[in-house]
Amino acid sequence: MKLVNGKYTGSFDCDNRIVVLGGEGAKCIPQLNTAGLTLCVPKGVVVEQPLKITYTTTELSKDVRDIAVAIILESGARLAVSEEFNCEGINGEVGEKSDDSYSYCNNLSLTYYLEEGAFLKVKRTQQEDLSAWHYSHSLVYQHASSFFQLVSINTGGSKMRDETVNILDGDGAESKIYGLNVADTSIVGANMIKASQRFENVLFIDHKKSHCSSVQNIKGIYDGYSSGSFNATISIRENTKGNLASQSNKNLMLSNTAKVDMSPQLQILSEDVKCQHGVAVGELNEEEIFYMRARGIPLDEAKKMQVEAFKEEILTRFGE
Repeated sequence: MKLVNGKYTGSFDCDNRIVVLGGEGAKCIPQLNTAGLTLCVPKGVVVEQPLKITYTTTELSKDVRDIAVAIILESGARLAVSEEFNCEGINGEVGEKSDDSYSYCNNLSLTYYLEEGAFLKVKRTQQEDLSAWHYSHSLVYQHASSFFQLVSINTGGSKMRDETVNILDGDGAESKIYGLNVADTSIVGANMIKASQRFENVLFIDHKKSHCSSVQNIKGIYDGYSSGSFNATISIRENTKGNLASQSNKNLMLSNTAKVDMSPQLQILSEDVKCQHGVAVGELNEEEIFYMRARGIPLDEAKKMQVEAFKEEILTRFGE
């Protein structure tokens, strides 16, 4: 299915057991407040083929496009979703670079509601025009024994801000969130818009019930004057037991002018818990580069191999 410039085109090429409810479907669930397109997988239904949703922008606009999509999985339902954010026929020129200049701006509200035992995997690629702004807010609401996985890869946009609120409101709920932000000028040569990209990740994971588990693993690659930020919080509620949580942010800096800010946080109000978090910033390993060059590998190729190795962990998750 495809949304063009924020509007649903009506084409729907997927398993006919997914019900397209329009905006009305969200009203039957208090936790959902989206007024856009709503998709529902009924109780116990297993959708064999992945659902592909493409969000395509074809027109430049200074107006902010508000786009809302909700996906509801009833008890025991299973679904895989591939989300693509891209543009067609656009080569946005914003002139002199400034904080308020963009060729178009998409503001997305994405809701995933999982009832007991539901299973949802989401793959997301963001390849907006390099002069565009891309803002997304994802609400993930999970009941008992549900499973949610999100793997996102971001390479486009002048500014990208991705906010995710994940509420684990049932015993045994499991969540895994992986991300890769790439502002590598080698992809498009010396494009200075690419070299000044801004990627922001904001995460809030709320363990409201016992025996839940969550993983957040976000990586960034920054070149030129690009920058990133990681602001993530794991909350473990009082009187819960057996919760597991892991949080990681690693960043590879390819220039001396790139920047990244990191703020990992744990809010733990229970003693029966296992939590870990860590952040890291590093450069290419000069010893490894020397080793590879000594064996006849050109410098540019040696650097590229290190970058690809850094990406591999997330790309492997994306390919699952």
